Formats: sequence, C-alpha cells, structure tokens
Amino acid sequence: MYFSVAVKYAPMLTAIREKTQGIIAGFIVALLVIVFGFWGVNTYFQGGATVVVAKGDGIEIHQQVYRDALEQYRRRVPPAVWETAFFKQQVLEGLVAENLFLNDVERRGFRISDEQLSEKIKALPYFQRNNRFDTEVYSGTLRAQGINTAQFESQIRNDAIADQVRGGFRESAIVTQSEIEAVMRLMLQRREWAYLQIDTSRFLKQAKIDQDAIKNYYDSQAGRFMSPEQVQIEYLLLSAEELARDYQPTETELREAYDTGIGQDAVPERRRASHILVELDAAASAEERQKAVERIQQLEKQLREGADFAALAKKNSDDPVSAAKGGDLGDIARGVMAKEFEEAAYALKKKGAVSKPVRTKFGYHLIKLTDYKPAVQRSFVKAREDLRKLLKQQHGEERFYDLSEDFYNLTYEQPDSLKPAADQLGLEIRKSEWFSRSGGAGIAAKQPVVAAAFAPEVLEQGRNSDALELDDTTLVALRVAGHREAERKPLSAVSGEIESLLKQQRAREQAAQRRDQFMDALQQGETLPVLARRHGLKYTKPSVVSREGKKQDKVDQRLLAAVFQAQRPQDGKPVYGSVALADSGYAVFALERVIEGDVAGADADTRNRAVKLLTGRRGLDYYANYRTGLRKSAEIKVYPDKL
Repeated sequence: MYFSVAVKYAPMLTAIREKTQGIIAGFIVALLVIVFGFWGVNTYFQGGATVVVAKGDGIEIHQQVYRDALEQYRRRVPPAVWETAFFKQQVLEGLVAENLFLNDVERRGFRISDEQLSEKIKALPYFQRNNRFDTEVYSGTLRAQGINTAQFESQIRNDAIADQVRGGFRESAIVTQSEIEAVMRLMLQRREWAYLQIDTSRFLKQAKIDQDAIKNYYDSQAGRFMSPEQVQIEYLLLSAEELARDYQPTETELREAYDTGIGQDAVPERRRASHILVELDAAASAEERQKAVERIQQLEKQLREGADFAALAKKNSDDPVSAAKGGDLGDIARGVMAKEFEEAAYALKKKGAVSKPVRTKFGYHLIKLTDYKPAVQRSFVKAREDLRKLLKQQHGEERFYDLSEDFYNLTYEQPDSLKPAADQLGLEIRKSEWFSRSGGAGIAAKQPVVAAAFAPEVLEQGRNSDALELDDTTLVALRVAGHREAERKPLSAVSGEIESLLKQQRAREQAAQRRDQFMDALQQGETLPVLARRHGLKYTKPSVVSREGKKQDKVDQRLLAAVFQAQRPQDGKPVYGSVALADSGYAVFALERVIEGDVAGADADTRNRAVKLLTGRRGLDYYANYRTGLRKSAEIKVYPDKL
C-alpha cells in the first residue's frame, strides 16, 4: 500500500520534545540498548550546540545532543545512578554507537522508501481508529508525546533500516542439519514432574516486629524514606476550548453555516479502492518510463477485455502488500494518499469503475472503486446542535490563533512575571497543587509542564517558562511559585510501611528455612507427598508438560524454567530442586523423568520454527559482532570534561 503521510499543523505551532557495578551495571546497559534500539537516536541528532563531547570517524556528538539524551533517563533510573560518571559514559557510548551505525548503513546504501515508511506507520495499532489508520489520531498521538512528525518518521525510518541490516545477517546465517535436529529435540522434549508450594502468607501471622526493629531499619535506610522534591507553579492557559466556552452562535449564523453545506452529512461518504502499481522511480530513464507506460497500458487493455482486477493485481502489481489481497487498499480517505492518486480515486463515482493510468511518484496506477456509498444528508433541525458545537469550536480556534502570538511574546518579553500577559490577554493566573518530578494532578499530569517546571532557568533562576504547546490549540506558560527540597519522612509516617516490609521479609526468611529443611529431607529419602501432608501444603501430582504445551500457562514461568533446566534423573531417582516465586514464596519440585522429542515424527511447522530460532539467534550474534566491530575500529576522541 503506498501512501504519503500528510499531517497539517498550525503555522505558529511546533511540537515539543518533550549502580555502577555488577548487576546494576548490566541493568543500565540493557536499559540503554532497549531505549536506543526502539526509538533510534534521530531526535538527538538535531543541530544546536557547538560544544563537542565526542568526535571521530565522520561523527561528531554535540554537548546539547548528549545532554538531551541523558535527560531522557532522568525519570527512568535512580538519581544515584543517573548522576554517576559510569552512567553518563554509557549514554555517550550509545550515541556514538548509533552514529557510527547510521553512517555505515548509509554508506552501504541501505534505504527505506517513502511508501515503505508509510506502510510501517499505517500498520502501527496506536494510530488506528476502527482498525484503520487515522491521520487525526496520528497527529494527536505525536503531539501528546511531544514529538513532531518529521522526527518520528525519521525514527521509524532508522529503525526500519536497522531491521533491514538485522534481516540481512539473519538471512546469511548458516545452520547444519544436526543443529536443527538438536533444537527440535529440545522443543519437543517433555518432562514429568510434581511440586509443592511454600507460601510466605503462612508465616505472616507468626512474624512479630517490635518498635526497636522498626527504628533500626529506619535508621539504617537513610535515603529510602524520602518525600520527593516538589514545586508548585503559577501558570497561564490559552485554550481554544476555554475561549469557545462563553460563545453562542446566533440562529442566523447557524443557518448560514448549514446553507454552505456544513453539517449536512449525517453519514459521510465511504470509499474503498484497489490498485495495480507499475513501479517507476522518479529519476528513471526515458527507456524505463516507456517500458512502464507500455506495461500499464497492457494491463489496462486486459481489464477492458474482461480480465479480473484482483487476479491481475495479484500477478502483476509491484505493491506486494496490496497485491497479496488482490490490490485491495481498504477504505480510503482524503489527505492520506499521493495527490494524483487521490484525485483519480475521488473522480470515480460508480462502484466497479476503473481509472485510466495515473502517474504518481511511485509509478503508474490503475485504480478500481470497489465500494462506494455517497453521503446521506440531514435536515437543519437535526444538524443544528452539531452546527452549534462546530461554530463554537471554530470561534475558539480563531480567538486562539489571534491571541497566541501575543501569548508567546508577552510571556517571553516579561520573564519575571505572568501578570502582564494575564492582564493584556484577559487570562487568569492559576496555581497548581504541589507535584514532584514524576508529575501530579491536573496541569502537572502533562509531561512538558513537569519538565519545564524543573528546568534550571525556571526553578533556579525564577523565570517564566517558554510557551508550551500541549496540543494544536492549547498553550501554557508557567513559573515556580513554591519549592520544597527532598526531605526524609518522619518515622511516624512510615512506621506502618516498615512493619509490613519487615513482616514480609521475616516470613520469606521462614519460608526459605522451610524450603531448606524440605530439600535436606528429600535427600534423606523423604518424598514430596509425605512432606506436603505433614505440613498441610498443597501438593500437585506428577504430570507431563512440554516447553510449549497448554499446561505451562497455569504454572509460574520461573518454576517451569527451573524444571527444564534441571539435570536429568539417573537410575530412576527423581531430581529435586527449588525456585523462588516472587513474593509468593518458594516451590520445591521433583523431576521424575525426561521424555525425548520425536524428531522423526515432527511436522514441518516445528522444523521451520527450529530453523527460524537458530538463524534468528545466529543472525543477532552476527549483527552484534558487526556493531561491536564498528566501535572497536573507530577512533573516537571523548572530552570527559564536557560531559
């Protein structure tokens, strides 16, 4: 399906962008990989500062770019980690690695076309309404996240290019028959086991915590029970919705709007179309253009002679996505497709009609109107309420655009107070509730507002924030009215929390002791059923499970993983093991036997999944080695004093 993404923005509005060792270090690196891998780093490569923090091998990382990237993690990791030199170095390394990668793939000629990009965006579920891509949902969702369209599309493009590269490595992966069969045996393997569960809840009532223990814990955890740093803000809100609230259109205005055609459609026009594409690059030679013209004309001739459009599309269309569906594009709407395509599609008025060949930047199209239902009109009386709402909305938007430039200017030019802007624009200075860096209620639930309130120039220098665009028709400017530093909560406020925590801890320790007792008893010849009866625990009788069977859905996945990681039973004796089950306690299991997978009797689907698993993992290894190689071979000069 080939569409161009077109999202309309108001002229004056632009979108707002919105520990160090061992396990913790591993967590940080994993977090960096996940965030950069999903979103790409394009938003951090947008111009700006001239201070360089790293450069070499054709890349240059500016200080502001680095700081913007670092800021993205402020609310994702603990402050004690975020402020470490190790963490800052990892953020910089992520930027360097992505720059090197993007430079290399560009040099190698990897590209994502506009139509491929459009397909990927249209397929994302959070931009759909009624299972169809919706331009309003698209633009609104991006605005709510503080991302502009160009940045988002560039992110998706870069992510798609990375997928191309990973796919290339995956396709080049070589696996042997013995490796495939080994994986199949593991996939088809089944295990017979039984288990009992030791819940911590059994020990909670027995756990007695005195005040000394609570006080000692409170004293030993100096940084744990803190009330967060908070601010309270004053703010001005310029909103088209509020500007429209007191306006009531006259009867004459309602009638005039109706007479122009506004609000007459009770049921909007509905169109569904299919197409056949003969692809042609915009820079194609005259010979290539001639071949494309001859090919589309030949297809048109076959249609005139009675050929089936869907069959012809499946066999001949260069759009693989729609071709697989007989050329079907689904319901179409204005503002989504290429202009030439749209004009030709909307010129068709009869179901089954086929257009003449249409040239767009993608090539030549034959378009068929597969379904058409004209709009159904309604009377003025029935349209009146919708007209009233529409005119109120238009009035609010017009007033918003009339005042917004003054809003920008006044809040910027009078940085020490909101009052001049409030007086001139007739707006109320409002006050928020107290909120922390994680946000709060009302206006503080908006991430751009929270970010602006804690920005150094606003929080520390006492200035107005810039005008913030919460959406196309809402602006806000703020200043800090009050500031509370982070402080330790009194013992009286957290005593109950500490008591509950220590009870859970004590109960878990007792459950662990019971688990150890059981493991010792099992090694001495006891059995799970006997232990379960003796201690009044639930015992689950032996059953056979597979790695992919339905039974595993009812079992804690950590327990199932432990069973399949356990050693094989020898000489008919079960293998015992245990596993922690989050806050619910422990499970002790007995692995009775291992039933090997039948590779000879496996179906084609199992084999294909084994091949896919092997090539996928090997391809990821190749890809990781490629990325590592890029970094190792690059000579990058880092300026630590600029971080």
